[in-house]
Amino acid sequence: MNDERIKRRFEDFKKYGFKNDLSKKIKIFFMASHDNKEEDLEDLKKGWYENFDIETVVTPHKHVACRIMHYYSNYLNPESARWYIQMDEDSMTNIKLLIKKLDEEYDHKDLYQMTGVLLKQPSITEKRILEKIGFKGWYDGEPPDHAYEIYITSQAVMKRIKDCKACGQYFKMRELFPEEHGDHGLCHAARMVKVYTFTSNFLSPNAKFLEYYVDYNYLHIHEISRDRTNEIFKWLDLTEDQKNQKPDILDFKKSYYLSWRFDKTWINFKENKEITNVDNRILGIWGTTPSNDLTVFLSNECSKNNPIFILDEKTEQGIKTKDGRLEIKIFGN
Repeated sequence: MNDERIKRRFEDFKKYGFKNDLSKKIKIFFMASHDNKEEDLEDLKKGWYENFDIETVVTPHKHVACRIMHYYSNYLNPESARWYIQMDEDSMTNIKLLIKKLDEEYDHKDLYQMTGVLLKQPSITEKRILEKIGFKGWYDGEPPDHAYEIYITSQAVMKRIKDCKACGQYFKMRELFPEEHGDHGLCHAARMVKVYTFTSNFLSPNAKFLEYYVDYNYLHIHEISRDRTNEIFKWLDLTEDQKNQKPDILDFKKSYYLSWRFDKTWINFKENKEITNVDNRILGIWGTTPSNDLTVFLSNECSKNNPIFILDEKTEQGIKTKDGRLEIKIFGN
């Protein structure tokens, strides 16, 4: 991991990538390239939850798609887990609620493979491999489906894939081509054993942070990293360590006044960290800093830049008490 951007992603992935208070065992495999330093691989194993078992698999490949296929060719063990999740390091997962939903609403003994969004991106490499192993017709007309980032696959499907000769041929051939993405592979393998990937409304390939962090509409989100969504990580850095404190903000009445640019809106600061308007639409979230200053993180509906405001009574940024209410004035730039 010579890239500082990737190193930071993994540090954030350890700290913020999972909401977890499970006793169940979670096994995580990281597919590493052959040129990673041994000390970097050892660092990767440190700093996780106690119920997380971390294993780094050193592959002979540098390209990520080849590394993914190398795992399915050489390490897949369907008996080792009920559910298998393929995800990127620039993601966040509420692992407790996700496993609860999978176990209550689905059955790992049945044939399930799900994702957030299905795409049909054409690939000459995929087309030629599929033709070679007997699936020429898949590219007649539009290209076959594949997931964008996450796959969740049941044990029953993984058993079929493991026992399928064509799947093994596909993984081994695809491993030889260091190009494009690794998102096609598992969807193609499932289709080879007559299982068709479907989309689930609790998985998102996008950085739907408020829907993930506050109301749990999404249990997995993607494309969320400090190099792309830095404001979100600034917010987490400010507030995550304060989760167990009782914030002073709740001592006020739950009726506040927000002045955003030229709009004036009555808002509520809810105990679950939501900031909502009179129509109960989420405007953003709030929290407290280590010094117990109020922070406001505004959603995309207010500003495409997701601004964070740290408000205290010593500044003129706009917080004061008035008639028993907290009056906040925030003016956009």
